[in-house]
Amino acid sequence: MTAPLSGEGRGKKHQCPHCGKRFNRPSSMKIHVNTHTGAKPYRCPFPGCGREFNVNSNMRRHWRNHS
Repeated sequence: MTAPLSGEGRGKKHQCPHCGKRFNRPSSMKIHVNTHTGAKPYRCPFPGCGREFNVNSNMRRHWRNHS
């Protein structure tokens, strides 16, 4: 018999191909992979700003500073 996984990997099926970190949801892993690839798919919609972010929530927090 094998020992059960420690708390970190239990039930987390989606593994980052770059560092091996595991996630419960594929969307969470996809966002994490942006940190490895440098992708910044979220752009601030404020006219003239154009700042880009790798996490949507970071872009939204930034956008609130414009108002």
